[in-house]
This record gives sequence, C-alpha cells and structure tokens, in this order.
Amino acid sequence: MEIVIAGYEIVLKVFTRESNRKNWAKTQNNLGIVYNNRIRGDRAENLENAIATYHLALEVHTKKDLPTDWEKTQNNLGIVYNNRIRGDRAENLENSIAAYHLALEVITKKDLPTDWATTQNNLGIVYFNRMGSG
Repeated sequence: MEIVIAGYEIVLKVFTRESNRKNWAKTQNNLGIVYNNRIRGDRAENLENAIATYHLALEVHTKKDLPTDWEKTQNNLGIVYNNRIRGDRAENLENSIAAYHLALEVITKKDLPTDWATTQNNLGIVYFNRMGSG
C-alpha cells in the first residue's frame, strides 16, 4: 500500500487537475480506496485522508458530466463514512446513507444489477449499524 500511495502521489504531479481532469479525479478516487484499506499508520487518519481524496474527486466526477465515476465515488464515500472513527458516529452513518442514496440515483437494477445489489447490500449494513448505535 505504501508503494501504491507513493505512486499515486507521483501520478498526481503529472496529471494535475488543470492538465488532465479525468485522470486526476480517477487517481484521487483510487488513492481514497488505498487509504481506506491501508494497514500502516493511524487508522482514523487514513480514513480522513480517504474522505478528503473522495471529495476532491467529486469536484470533477460530477453527476452531470461523469455519472458512472460520480456514482462509484459516492459508493466509496458510503463505505468510508460507515467505517469512520472520528466525528459523531450517528452523523457518520447518516453521511454514509446519504452517499449510497446519491449513488442509487445513477445505478439502476435494470442497467447495473450487480452494482445496484452491492449498493443496496451496503446500505442495509449501514442501516443495521445505525440501529445498533442508537
């Protein structure tokens, strides 16, 4: 993971937001995935880094211009907010639920049945976690 992070940081110097928006945003999203799965370092800080990179990606991955990329980044935000350590647990779960619902604005059962089912499953997990934290 450390090598992947270093590699993405180098890529972000080559694909700047100004020079190559789509690759820059995709790299930010991928970096978020790595931070979410990172073993080294402080877990809470890794999750905060993931959230930050996903929000950067969403500045380019808009629902209007890149709906599939936007939906994937929303899904990733749903995952990381469900796992988030910092902040208010109930608020984190609500942010997770909101991100999944946003993703479901693009994902349909008919067009993307596997992605739709995965998102529905993840949403169910968050609702279950919300019941346990109340």
